[in-house]
Parts: sequence; C-alpha cells; structure tokens
Amino acid sequence: HPRGNQICIVHHTENKGLAECRNTIIEHANGKYIYFLDSDDYIEPEAIELLYAAAEEAQSQVTYGSFRHVDTSGNNCRTGGQLPNKTFLKPGEFQHYICQDLKTHVNITSWNILFLTQFIRDNQLRFHFRKAEDFVFFTDFYPLSSRVVFLSDITYNYLIREDSITSRQSRQTIPAEEMEIGFNIIEYITCNAQKLVKKDYYDVHCAKLMKHKLNIVCAYLKHRHQITPSIADERLHHVMLHPTTFMEVLKFRQYKFMNLAFFVLGHLPVKIMLSICGVIARKGWA
Repeated sequence: HPRGNQICIVHHTENKGLAECRNTIIEHANGKYIYFLDSDDYIEPEAIELLYAAAEEAQSQVTYGSFRHVDTSGNNCRTGGQLPNKTFLKPGEFQHYICQDLKTHVNITSWNILFLTQFIRDNQLRFHFRKAEDFVFFTDFYPLSSRVVFLSDITYNYLIREDSITSRQSRQTIPAEEMEIGFNIIEYITCNAQKLVKKDYYDVHCAKLMKHKLNIVCAYLKHRHQITPSIADERLHHVMLHPTTFMEVLKFRQYKFMNLAFFVLGHLPVKIMLSICGVIARKGWA
C-alpha cells in the first residue's frame, strides 16, 4: 500500500473463510484497537473517530456503535440496531445488562465494535467456526468484558440483500453438514458455559442457552424432510442436555422453573423428548 507505514494489507493465498481472516487480523494488528467490517457493509465517515474518542475517554475494552439496516439503494429497510448511550465500568455490570432477562439487549456480532487489541490478545480470543462466527465470538468475549461503552450514534450500515434471503428460503434440500456445524457450535458454547457456574448471572445465561438449543432442534424438526442425509435422533437428544447439574439448577434465583423444565426435557427418553419438541415446532412456540 502507498501508505505502508500506516496501512498494511494482509493477503490470503486461498479462501479460508471469514473466521480465519479475522484471526489473521488479530495476529497482525499493531494498532491499539481492532475494528471488524464485513465486505458488503459500509461505515459512516465519522465512525472510527466517534468510537475512538469514546474508547479513549472511558478506557474501554469494548466500544459499540449503533447501526442501521439498509437495502442496496441505501434506504433504511428494517428497525433495530439503535443502542442507548451507556457506559459499564464495574465488573459484572455489562454481563448483568445482557442477562437482565431473555431478551437480546445488544446486537450479537463482532462488527461495528472497537475492541482494545490487548483485551483480545490477553484473553486469547479467536474465531473458531466458519459459520455463526459472531455469535460464538460474542459468547466468548462478553463474560470477560469489564469496561464497555454503547454509543447511540449510527456508525455502521448493514446491507440486506433480499435476493439472498429468498434464495436461502427456497432451497429444496439442506445439507446435514449445516445442521452439524450448528450442533458443534452449541456444544462449544455449552462447554464454555460451565466456566460461568459461579457467576450470579449464570441462571439467565443458561436459560438463554437452552432456549437457543430448543430453537435449533425445532428448526431441524420443521425442515427434517429437506435435510440430507438424516441426523440420528440421539444426536438431537445430546444437543438438548442442560449445561449444569440438577442440584445446581435448584440454586438458581432467576428462571429456575424454565431451567428445570429444560433439564427434564433433556433427560427424557429420546422419542418422548423429540415428540415434545415436535409439538413445540409445529405450534411455532420456538
């Protein structure tokens, strides 16, 4: 690059996927902060300036901007993406905000966030899968973040391509490999959830995780006739296992009965569990 002392272009000789691209950025970055931008999207002219100023003022590890959904003409096409102006500077404060209930209070992503480079490296944060990279990365970094800032300023434009959505919805067959990747991701997150057992937001974290597991299993059951080859029932049964023990669930203060219901569901005989999940899928309850 002509401004080689300020800009460095790192080139992969083969397509390694988004996760590996971001890991390469983490390895090669020599600036104080890292900012991820997806190739279809674009930022506002003052985006980095606003995020940098907020990060420096709060000495934050993670600084969020707000975003808008835009179509290919640049018009707003969906609601959502707007954050309140908030600052979290005490340990556990950000986690309690995320886990105040079962709602999604922040976009589950890694783009439009200014990360302190040292925070990522000190915690050995990396992207691990070729799908749902943002979701997995969020579940890894949010429990570790003690200084976080939200900005209400729109800094990012997330492009929605309707032709891509239509193409995905009209598929006649879905490779079982896609579902397996989803199952592997949820098992990775389940394993990591056990590290949070002593946290006072663990009960809500588990409820959110189990709700997500149920959604994945119900999605499979809804589209079972399209998925080839089929996936063994025992595999679905294993996905629905709760991350903690029955005695631990009894100690929960929030969403105790929901977690108990999920725990029991995951320990029912496989045919009964799938029958219940099938009813939930058909009724559209998940």
